[in-house]
Amino acid sequence: MSGYRLMCGCRRLLALGLIAFLLAGAAGAAERMYAVQVPVADRSSPARAEALRQAMQQLLVRVTGERDAARLVGIEPLLAQPEQYVQQFRYLDAAPAADAALELNVHFDGTAVERVLRANGLPVWGRERPPLLLWLAVGGDQRRLIGADSDHPLYAAAMGVARERGLTLLFPLLDLEDQARVGYADVWGGFEETVLAASQRYRSQLVLQGRLQAGAGGWRGRWTLHMGRDRLDWDSVGDTAAAALAQGLHLAADRLALRLAVRALGTAEQVERIRIRGVATLEDYARTLDYLAQLTPVRDVEVLAVDGDAIDLLLALDGDRQTLERLLDIGRVLTRDPAAPEPAYRLTAP
Repeated sequence: MSGYRLMCGCRRLLALGLIAFLLAGAAGAAERMYAVQVPVADRSSPARAEALRQAMQQLLVRVTGERDAARLVGIEPLLAQPEQYVQQFRYLDAAPAADAALELNVHFDGTAVERVLRANGLPVWGRERPPLLLWLAVGGDQRRLIGADSDHPLYAAAMGVARERGLTLLFPLLDLEDQARVGYADVWGGFEETVLAASQRYRSQLVLQGRLQAGAGGWRGRWTLHMGRDRLDWDSVGDTAAAALAQGLHLAADRLALRLAVRALGTAEQVERIRIRGVATLEDYARTLDYLAQLTPVRDVEVLAVDGDAIDLLLALDGDRQTLERLLDIGRVLTRDPAAPEPAYRLTAP
């Protein structure tokens, strides 16, 4: 019996370590959102200039959340002289299966790019990109769930769309703990409470259920996104499973950007007063102010009062209050106090 308990404990520790590894990778993906890699014909200046333009186009899709970002009015300065926003670049040998033999890896200056977008009243979808946990069920003769260690082609296809749109995409481990809580039928049948309960171990506030099914003339996808207190549904279609998957994930990114991207309102600066409880130490105080100051909509943070373990803050905002509230809801730093008469949150444990 003791050996069995030890084995179960080791498995649980291993699972916790794998989840921590996945979450760390997701955080790294958010930090890498201003790095783009594109094919380049050769090392000549004209080829590099064209590659930089393509890299900037890809970056602007990520940062604005708009698939047609190149057509936005006011985007021209970034596309006309992308080299002005480059921090560093390097040439890399392409993968054996790539179309080109050479690739250009470019790191752009995110602050400078966002400054131009804000000045022109364009949307900015910043680094607040919590992990999006995807439960993907594939129908047909070989029905299955796609997990984090899958070698299925749809896993690679999903990660490709995630890189393109700047999504921090997670797949479930599908280990013994997952299998005890949720199965293929739960995801395929849309049993949301079961799926959301199984998702809690991954600590993601964004949970996406996808179901892909072959039919007459192609593939169809059904999608449900749980985003804090909101639920969104849509369908996708494609000639292949990969095409239906890609369209579904692009539509997920479109919906996230619509709710999380910040667009300067062109009016007087917006201000919002909030109270935060649970700020008991200097470390808590610094963590709270640092977190809020780094949010894309927050231009400035002013401390109005300190009352025990509560602090009252005045936030100067770009964009509207609803965008700020959505970002706070899907983050893991502050939790809303629904009983408070004014906007109030509690600092969570680190």
